[in-house]
Amino acid sequence: MPDSLALLERDVSRAEAMLNEASVCAAKARIELTDIPWGLGLIRAFAGDYDRAVPLLEAAVSLARRERDHWAECEGLQRLALIEWERGNAAGARVHARGIARVAAKMGEGSEAPFADVLDGLASTLFGEADADGRVAQAIDELRVLDAKAQLARALLLAAVTDLERGELRRATLRAEDALSVATVVGRRSEIVVALAILARLARQRGDVAATERYIQSTVNELRDPAAVSAYARQIASAMTGPVTP
Repeated sequence: MPDSLALLERDVSRAEAMLNEASVCAAKARIELTDIPWGLGLIRAFAGDYDRAVPLLEAAVSLARRERDHWAECEGLQRLALIEWERGNAAGARVHARGIARVAAKMGEGSEAPFADVLDGLASTLFGEADADGRVAQAIDELRVLDAKAQLARALLLAAVTDLERGELRRATLRAEDALSVATVVGRRSEIVVALAILARLARQRGDVAATERYIQSTVNELRDPAAVSAYARQIASAMTGPVTP
């Protein structure tokens, strides 16, 4: 399905063309399909066009809620939460994370609830709330047990960036290395770029010039096809890496 192509961040241009064609057909038939605004919202988010992505994803969430499609509702809310996180709005991300948790409670065991717990816990960490670190670690462990590799890679990177900002460099390194390994297994290009960029920044901070150069070169290699990497990942790579000074 075209929305799946967008979700997996593979062949995004083809997914967009298919979704636009489906949108025209649906409009002519006067029907509403959750997949269309959801897929288009994912594509706009991938491109960093959050102002256009948010209303599309909100429309998808509303349609999914109307159809009682809990999985699709969770997916839409999750991307909305990530957009707020990427915008630097931890409070907004937490609101959506708690929405995910409420919907996930109606579903069977899955990765939705622990991923929401990661976002909620990281927001709590930034707000200085007690036991937040432990909650994040536990939620990450749950994703690992579920073998939800794509979600695990993303959760580890969100946690690693937060650790880096808080000066928890050893933990940031371990989480970024773990994320790189997991993302490589499932071919998550954007997550690979973010992990490499974080590791480059950490290597630079500890004065390891060889490792810094190695990670930067690996980042450059991954960015040779920038259309295959999300705008957010490219932004992180730009912020985290810079000229290497021996």
